[in-house]
Amino acid sequence: MFFLMCYGFVNLACTVQSLLKTPNWRPRFRYYHWFTAFIGLLLCIVLMFISSWYYALAAIAIAVIVYKYIEYRGAEKEWGDGIRGLALQAARYSLLRLEAGPPHTKNWRPQVLVLVKLDEDFKPSNSRLLSFSSQLKAGKGLTLVSSVLQAEFKNSFGEVSAARQCLMRAMKEEKIKGFSQVIASANVALGLSYLIQGSGLGSLTHNTVIFDWPDSWKRKLTWKLFVGEYHLEALNISVKVA
Repeated sequence: MFFLMCYGFVNLACTVQSLLKTPNWRPRFRYYHWFTAFIGLLLCIVLMFISSWYYALAAIAIAVIVYKYIEYRGAEKEWGDGIRGLALQAARYSLLRLEAGPPHTKNWRPQVLVLVKLDEDFKPSNSRLLSFSSQLKAGKGLTLVSSVLQAEFKNSFGEVSAARQCLMRAMKEEKIKGFSQVIASANVALGLSYLIQGSGLGSLTHNTVIFDWPDSWKRKLTWKLFVGEYHLEALNISVKVA
């Protein structure tokens, strides 16, 4: 039973690598074709159930348990991951499908861009923004949590990476499923402008921006400059100020 499963997995790997067109997959057999490997996989499965259906189910269950255990332990896959390759292909296909036309109003979801300020330990100075964004979208839609470090990128690559990791931990604590992004810019206002204009990919971009109101909002000049910097009507997105 396990020999048939081993041969079946070999045929499955050949089929997946061929369909994904992996650059390092170059079979030398002259008459090789992915369809013959797929037929071999089906034959192995059929023979397993013809021999003994309950032993076949037990062998499949053991194989799934072993795979999940290896995945849980975080074993390094120097040969790549076919399942991850399929996920990347599916994501690419879905993004291209989204470009076919504008989404219907019934399919609208809040795609939130959260702009946070980080303290000296690279932690969000106002964690309530993350809680608010999580409650706003109720687990639906896309969440992008971004921040700007006032520095030159060539001299602060390590700080940017550390800040992104801290931001990801903060998102995990707030149970937010999404993506984090930290950029370095000599001018914070320009960095925020880059994030608002360039975040997202294709049609999967934000339609709502959430940011914190400045502490010195009572000063007349401060709030006028603040509103002027984030005048986003031309971008056709809504703004939430927390």
